[in-house]
Amino acid sequence: MDLFGSNNFKFKDNVPYFNWQNLDILVNFSETSDFNMDIRLRCSYLEKEWYKEAVNKFIDMCIYRYNMVTIEKWNFFINYNDEDSYNMANTIGDIITRKVPEANVVYFFEI
Repeated sequence: MDLFGSNNFKFKDNVPYFNWQNLDILVNFSETSDFNMDIRLRCSYLEKEWYKEAVNKFIDMCIYRYNMVTIEKWNFFINYNDEDSYNMANTIGDIITRKVPEANVVYFFEI
């Protein structure tokens, strides 16, 4: 699932919004099948001004909605493609592992 893709996320009036309907369907499916929940975070979609707030809000709401045991099963794939996005990727990984210590975070370099 591409977290910051246009089907799942928008930033309007300085507020991050997630499409929880899509997320709920995927989480429910992953919990009732052998489907792995893979979350892709593309740093190229993000802006320095708001990415930390958006990632924090997403993780906090997931903990609230789905519980820690569920989130610890997920794979977070963080994509970066230059030095700025590499720094974002590291910060995002730090946010995720601080809030979900058993999270599986994987970093990918893309051109």
